[in-house]
Amino acid sequence: MNKRFGKEIVIVGLIVLVSLGVQGCDRRQAAIEKIEELGGMVEIDKEKSESAVMAVSLMDCNISDVELLEKLDCPAYKIGSDDAINIPFLEEVASIGKPILLSTGMCTMNEVRESVSAILGKGNADIILLHCVTNYPANPAHANLRCIPAMKTEFGIPVGYSDHTIGTACCIGAAAIGVNVLEKHFTHDKNAEGPDHMLSADTEEMSQIIESIRTIETAMGDGVKRPSEGEKTTRINNRKSIVSVQTIPKGTVITTDMIAIKRPGFGIQPKFFHEVIGRTAKGDIKAEEPILWNYV
Repeated sequence: MNKRFGKEIVIVGLIVLVSLGVQGCDRRQAAIEKIEELGGMVEIDKEKSESAVMAVSLMDCNISDVELLEKLDCPAYKIGSDDAINIPFLEEVASIGKPILLSTGMCTMNEVRESVSAILGKGNADIILLHCVTNYPANPAHANLRCIPAMKTEFGIPVGYSDHTIGTACCIGAAAIGVNVLEKHFTHDKNAEGPDHMLSADTEEMSQIIESIRTIETAMGDGVKRPSEGEKTTRINNRKSIVSVQTIPKGTVITTDMIAIKRPGFGIQPKFFHEVIGRTAKGDIKAEEPILWNYV
């Protein structure tokens, strides 16, 4: 999966399947039946959707759940924060050899190191870490988005952000700080029963997130400080240069009170102001005229 990453951020909408109306093992079985139902209903064009991911959260993740998803030809595995330090489970999933998206909510950096090491130990280097704050909803003040570049530096692999805050601000901030993957819970009804729906994006909000992130990707640029294409004209019109404030006859020695620094900017640059003073006008210079080097 790591090879698939270009400059574009991968955005994953995690569909919220909660409030099944059952508890314990019955709830888990109901979830499995729902997944099987979805598996028969959903077809993914893998040629067009190279990064398509089926992510499923169950009450008690175990290897039998993975076996079920293997029957559905799941292309990658999203492991929730509750299993982020479940080393035996991570090793089992890693052994399958498919890409892993690992949420790291509640983790210390050392715990993440241990989990990544366990996955790598099984010969699976196809890992994406997701920074996450496991609260429902999470307080934006606790989002700690600077963990994203810190984890990139630490592990040298793609790092994403699984957002549990209400609204779009943290998603957009994560895009600006260099996230590779963004996960946002998606719901059809923010007022539905269950803790996830209130923090999930509906259709309108998800569209806003996607549009904003694509705009930010374009706005990030290449980091080279230079005038933009659109500034070629404003460099002349909006900048200032040395301008005569009165008519200066040919042969006149230029003094400080004869010139000023004004727009436009196609005359001699302001940094040469003191060099122009004391020079002699080679011809008549009109008042309010930008002074060029061949004038003095």
